[in-house]
Amino acid sequence: MDYLGITFLFLLSRNYFLTFLTLLYYNMSQMLIYPFYINRSSFVHHFYILFITYVYLPKSLFSPKSSPTLF
Repeated sequence: MDYLGITFLFLLSRNYFLTFLTLLYYNMSQMLIYPFYINRSSFVHHFYILFITYVYLPKSLFSPKSSPTLF
């Protein structure tokens, strides 16, 4: 199973901390492997993953309304 499958499993279980770490690791590995290879589909794909990692999940992690399980 790839990182995105593991990420969706963590999202379904509402384990936002592990989802954030998995996506962060996935982004770092992709940027190290393909730093200059960008076509339209990979750009949209990476933009979506970066948006989830750095915008949506930190708001979910640190918002006072939600109480995510850390482990």
